[in-house]
Amino acid sequence: MRLYNQLLLGSLIFVSIVLVVLTIRTLTGKTGNSSHEEISGNEPGLEEVEEDLGEDIEGE
Repeated sequence: MRLYNQLLLGSLIFVSIVLVVLTIRTLTGKTGNSSHEEISGNEPGLEEVEEDLGEDIEGE
């Protein structure tokens, strides 16, 4: 029973730390997706790629 209580307390502390870290990152705007959005913003969209491929096939 003592081991069960230690595991429960340990997992509770771990979850609490993760929630605090995620909350702080969200409030400060430092999310993991921000850098990915910057990179993907420079890439052509799927529709543009399909149009380019269509022009290449028709041109041949």
